[in-house]
Parts: sequence; structure tokens; C-alpha cells
Amino acid sequence: MERNSNWIQTFKGHKFWPIEPMADDVCLEDVAHALSNICRFGGHSLFFYSVAQHAVFVADIIKDLGYDRDFQFYGLHHDDSEAYLSDITRPVKAYLENYKAFEMKLEEVIFEHFKIADDDEKYNIMKKADNIALVTEAKYLMSMPPSDWSIKEKPLDKPIIALGPREAEALFLAKHHELNNVQES
Repeated sequence: MERNSNWIQTFKGHKFWPIEPMADDVCLEDVAHALSNICRFGGHSLFFYSVAQHAVFVADIIKDLGYDRDFQFYGLHHDDSEAYLSDITRPVKAYLENYKAFEMKLEEVIFEHFKIADDDEKYNIMKKADNIALVTEAKYLMSMPPSDWSIKEKPLDKPIIALGPREAEALFLAKHHELNNVQES
């Protein structure tokens, strides 16, 4: 298929078309590497804390909530589109309709690549776990907030030790293989 949009070069040296993605273009190592280099909270945390480490935290919260590997795998990969589109903070993303459309299309392609079934139940559980992670990360990785964030979930009493990018990348890859039991290329 010929594509008309611009491409990016990935960590592994592949071409990737974020606006015209195809499942065969997705590479686990590219995703893990890119997410490990992207800092949560738009870089405003007290310490570098990667999207890759956040994704593993979300998967672990889903496990602690009593859900199986499929739900955990979904949680692990819920932010994979950021590997190709970058992270945009929630307050801004809400106003970027075109971005959200690109993100949704890319999520579909990534889920197809990793054979992740997307449904409302998994999404709702992931969103709850994502919010628990968010308020927990804010508690341990951010300065004192100037006001309430208005998120109903409560933070876990579980201090977070922020990992460097290479450790977070290895953690993400290990969690993927633990939950998937399949080697990806």
C-alpha cells in the first residue's frame, strides 16, 4: 500500500507512518524504547518517570483489582500510541479532535498487532486503573497540587521509585512477555 503522509524513523530504524499506520509496522521494541524515553506529566514531575513504567504500573493495578492477563495486557498497552505520536497532557488532548482521531486509529492498529481485544469492560477497568495510577503518581512524584484534581479514585499507599529509561524499557518488555508468553519482533 502506498502512503501519502510523512513517516518517522523508529528506534529500530524502521519507517512508521503515524497518520497511516498498519499493524505490520508496529514493533514491540520500538514501542518499549520510545515509551521509556517519554516523561509523564509533560515532564513536570519531580523525577523522570516514563510512560513505560506507568504502563507497567497500570497493568499491575489491574492485576491487584483481580482481573486476568487479558485485562492486564490491555492495560500495559493502553498508551502505546504515544510511542508514535508522543504524549499530550489530558487537558490539552481534550481539545484536539484531529489528534484524538489519529490516536484512536493508531490504537486500533496497535491492538490488532498485539491481538488485543478492545471492549467497553476492558476500557473501563483500564481507565479506573489509569486514574488510580495517576493520583498515586501525583502523590509520590509531583509537588503538592495547588488544588484538587477532581479524580474520584484514591491514591495507593505504595511509594513509586522512578526508574531510568533503560530500566523502564526492560521492565515494560519483561511485563509484555510475562503477560503474552510470545516473543514479538
